[in-house]
Amino acid sequence: MRSSPLELLRIPVDEFKKFELYLRIFFHNNLHNLIGGTMATDDAAGAPEFFLHHAMIDKIWADWQSQSDKHKKAFFLNLTGTVLEATTNFKPGEFIDLNKQPGEVKVKYEETTNATIVKNFLRGKI
Repeated sequence: MRSSPLELLRIPVDEFKKFELYLRIFFHNNLHNLIGGTMATDDAAGAPEFFLHHAMIDKIWADWQSQSDKHKKAFFLNLTGTVLEATTNFKPGEFIDLNKQPGEVKVKYEETTNATIVKNFLRGKI
């Protein structure tokens, strides 16, 4: 697989484990190491680029999930434990739908006015 977000988004819902593995290893972990410096350490959250990187990972995940209800529910509804067990009663499935987060939080990614430029860049046309 060529490492592009567009190809990652084409992974079908019945191959969720492949999608998650590629996103985690190639797009998340490897980028931390490629950037190097603080991003390649346990103190990565202190690097200014950390939040931009994680926002992009979240956006790719959201774009994959937005393809269908099956994409959205591909895995995490099967988890029965709670998130941060010592302090909350939230289950992972409660965080799947970005439009219905706990506490009435909604996350919406909007196309920018430069979306065509960005998409062409990601496709290698620029």
